[in-house]
Amino acid sequence: MHLAHLLLAVLLLLIPLAQCSSVEAPPLFIGRPTRVHPAQQQCNRIKAAEKARVAAIIAKRQTSRQKLLAKEEGEEAVSLTRRACTAIHYGPKTSSRVYPTCRNSLRTGYARYTGWDLSGDNLPNQPVYVSYTSGEKGCVAACNSYRTNGDYTCVGVSSDPPDGLCSTDNPLLPLFPLLGICNIPCYLKNRYLCAGQWQQKEGSVVNLKGGCAAWQGLVPANVDAACCNN
Repeated sequence: MHLAHLLLAVLLLLIPLAQCSSVEAPPLFIGRPTRVHPAQQQCNRIKAAEKARVAAIIAKRQTSRQKLLAKEEGEEAVSLTRRACTAIHYGPKTSSRVYPTCRNSLRTGYARYTGWDLSGDNLPNQPVYVSYTSGEKGCVAACNSYRTNGDYTCVGVSSDPPDGLCSTDNPLLPLFPLLGICNIPCYLKNRYLCAGQWQQKEGSVVNLKGGCAAWQGLVPANVDAACCNN
């Protein structure tokens, strides 16, 4: 389907170019300035406009494809977890249908639970570390880049803000990456998101692939109430 759209875009570009090919450029005269024929000027404008239009079509198709892949990946993560956790029943949803608005939204395609920490349900060899400058975004990127390996796949990530020596109040903090310290641990979560413990923790955040509504029934109601779609 995408190949057909691309071929159509190229065909649309070739039609005006073929029409312009019949316009002959004026002969060149040595020692005199070259004057571009009005018809040739018109064709040049048509060519430029068609090239820009085709480029816009291709860019739009690529963006739509990326959004579709992100949506499919989120749906797959929720589906895998739901099948793996059929024995877990958190009860009906009790939170409001109108979810709170997350400040500083990452726009990552994740359901974001601020003020919560999820312990357990980790993938092997956790945590992974990212620099404090990348923070939560770096943790989400680590989950996105995780390659599914057999029974292991990343459905989300839990992360904590820097504290203590690595607190943002420390004036020496910008020097620490050069020393290889103050990296933030990210705990990538496996699809068996069933036995872990949700705990309220200020500054912590859990990101799960997909939307808030998709995870209803798989997370406790009070956790669900804090969910923000990005």
